[in-house]
Amino acid sequence: MLNIALCDDEPVTLSLLQQQLQLLLQQQNLEFQIHTYSSGIAMIRHFSRHPFDVVFLDIAMPRLSGFQAAEIQQSRC
Repeated sequence: MLNIALCDDEPVTLSLLQQQLQLLLQQQNLEFQIHTYSSGIAMIRHFSRHPFDVVFLDIAMPRLSGFQAAEIQQSRC
């Protein structure tokens, strides 16, 4: 099963990305679980308990950019 994280501070973008990704993965008959986050901080907190196989990050987010979240996440691997 793929464990996927989507992180974007814009709710509409996050929802659209989730819908499109679900459709694509269902068409491929893949097992997956998608976790959505509106901040990099929330995503990193969850990642420390349950690592992700795939992460989609918005680059420009308040407090913690997508680049910063990726660096923190990678250092915990």
